[in-house]
Parts: sequence; C-alpha cells; structure tokens
Amino acid sequence: MYLLYRPENYIRYNVIDKLLLTLAISLSIIFSIIYTSYIVLMVTGIVLLGVGLRYRIYENKINRIERHFLLFIRYFSRNCAIVSNLKESLMAVLRGDLGDVKPLIKRSLNRLNFGINKEKIFRLIGDESGSVLVSMLSKVLYETISMGGNVMIIGEILSKIGDSVLNIRSRKEQNGRAFETSIYALQTASAGVSAALISIVGMLNNIFSTQNVSTVFSFSEVNIDMISRIFLIILLILSFTNRIAITLAYCKSLYVSLYFIGILIILSSISYHIVLILTGNIFKELVSPSGLLQTT
Repeated sequence: MYLLYRPENYIRYNVIDKLLLTLAISLSIIFSIIYTSYIVLMVTGIVLLGVGLRYRIYENKINRIERHFLLFIRYFSRNCAIVSNLKESLMAVLRGDLGDVKPLIKRSLNRLNFGINKEKIFRLIGDESGSVLVSMLSKVLYETISMGGNVMIIGEILSKIGDSVLNIRSRKEQNGRAFETSIYALQTASAGVSAALISIVGMLNNIFSTQNVSTVFSFSEVNIDMISRIFLIILLILSFTNRIAITLAYCKSLYVSLYFIGILIILSSISYHIVLILTGNIFKELVSPSGLLQTT
C-alpha cells in the first residue's frame, strides 16, 4: 500500500536525508538487538524521535509553503492579467501577506532585477520550496505567461486544483490522528502484558525451584533474561510495523515515520518497565517468608 502513493515523492529530499534515514533505522535495529534492554530501547526511541521530529517540522513547513503559494497564485494571476508585467506583478504581490512564500518571491524579484532568465526564476521557486506541487504549479504558470495565455483563468484553475490536493491531505491527517491514538494505546498495552507475563513466569520459576516444591513437581528452570530479551525484540518489531500503519493513515513519508516509531518505542519501554516493577512487587509476596510457600 505504501508504494501506491509514496508521499516522499511530493517533497524533495536530498542524499543526506536518505543516508540519515538508512543509518537511523539500521543502527537502531542493530543496537536494540545486540544490547537488548528497556534502557537501550528508551535511548533508541529518543534518538529516533529527535530525527523524526526534524522531518515532521520540515514537512509541516512545506505544507505551509504550499498553502501560501496558492494564495500567491491568486494574487499574482490577477495582477499579471491587469498589469501584464512580471516585475510589477511580483512587486504588487509582495505588499500582501504571503507567509512562508514571501522569501521565495523576494529572491525571484532580485533575480529578475539581475536579468536572470524567467524560466530559471520560476524553476528555482519550485526547487527552493522543496515541494513537488509548487514546482508543478510554477512550471504551468511560467508556460502560461510565456505562451501568452490567460493568466487569470489559469491561476484560478491552479488554485482550485491545489486546494483540492491540500484538502485531501487535511482529511487524511484528521483520520490519522484518531488512528494514531489507538495504535499508541495498543502498543502500550502490549508492552504491559509482556512485562506481566515475564513477572508471572519469574514468580512460577521461583516457586517451583524451591526445595519443598521441587521434590513434588519437576520444573525446568527458565532463563528469565532470555525471555525478557525476546519480548523486548518483539515490542521493537511491533513498533516498526505499527509506525508503517500510522504513516499510511497520515499519508506521511518514511522520514516522518521515525517520529512515530520513536514515540512507540518510548511508550513501550516505559510501560514495560513500570508494569514489570509493579507486578514484580505483587508476586514477590508469594515467595516471601509470610507468603504462599511458607504456609504450604
């Protein structure tokens, strides 16, 4: 399903971003498997959360640029249809509130003053924005101007198309928030159940390993540390699979999914540790001098 829409195709990422994504995922898996403990998982989650937060902020910035660029198209197309001069149209648009797009338009106006080719100016608007949508709209806008088309009509059409695309993304994000909350709850519950099972197995291991019980029941000693490592690795795998589900629901890229997996791993490690301590204290009474074994 992810390959059907590949949201990272709508935002430009460079080679460094791709390398950072690969290193973050591979190193987190390697360290978590080799040095398996809730502390290592916690640290891994914090690192992934930090890297993913960077990309989430970046994508939110791109979304704001796309919103403001549609506003720029409306203003610019109307001014250009009346004035029929690119420089004067850009100067008129700059008087309005363009938000995050304003620096791009200022640089475009400066390039125009230095005599840079108009086609290159519009192409750089798309490249510097980091948005494929902005690049496509800029290209259509330039072709309309260069071919002598009706800029006002084309501008209205482009703004409507852009609004439709962004509204679809907004609806996907609203659905993603509800799904994200449910996944976090399920992940936390899974970690708690895993810790409770380990405590139960540890309690039974202690009971059946005592001299009074071992003479009646034959019970092989269980390696609690190994079971704990297995459960933690399972939680790590669940975190990676659940982040894909959240990413699909949000229609976000793999880069932003690092943010979701960071939260999932942190919640899992915290829930695992807290439940392990609480259940350990509860079952501790069963093997204490005043507990079950003493009365039997």
